[in-house]
Amino acid sequence: HTIDTDINDQEILSYSFDGDSGTTVQDMTGLNPPGVASGGVTFSSSDTPTGFGRAAVFPAGAYVRTPYTLPLSGHDFTITLWVKTTSSGRTGGIANAGGADGFRFSLTDGAIYYLAGGVGGTNYSEGSCGGSNLNDGTWHNIVGVFKLSANQVICYADGQRVGQATLPGTITSMTNQVAQMGTPTCCN
Repeated sequence: HTIDTDINDQEILSYSFDGDSGTTVQDMTGLNPPGVASGGVTFSSSDTPTGFGRAAVFPAGAYVRTPYTLPLSGHDFTITLWVKTTSSGRTGGIANAGGADGFRFSLTDGAIYYLAGGVGGTNYSEGSCGGSNLNDGTWHNIVGVFKLSANQVICYADGQRVGQATLPGTITSMTNQVAQMGTPTCCN
């Protein structure tokens, strides 16, 4: 339903999907141009996490890409979103920017997975960050706190801390990347 990206306690990108149609997805912060939906993304008002508004539905291979480049270089950041799925295996990227020199935030077999990569993409870390049964067909609010300054990724599901992962000390900065939701174009 929403995806929010915060850098240095400033919300820089927010999609609510309310009022979106066709291929245009409005950024609610008013700071960025609209995102573009591709691959069959649809919008539904019949099933949302809050009971009102709209949710985006992402079939396999679908994504929303923003024309905004996230300033990841040298910054900690937080990703917050609602997700509902019954998919097993890897869901691709729920939120992502770049490949091995950016980040991915996804579900794999109902658990939260992350990828964080440093500039150049030669040193990256990926793996489980906790949570389970998040593919049970109900709405879940998931959060990823990428604390590059402390070499950590901290994950939350439905308001509870579910795990964390330690990043290699070589990942202190990421390459600035275009943000995307859905299947990552780097690595379907």
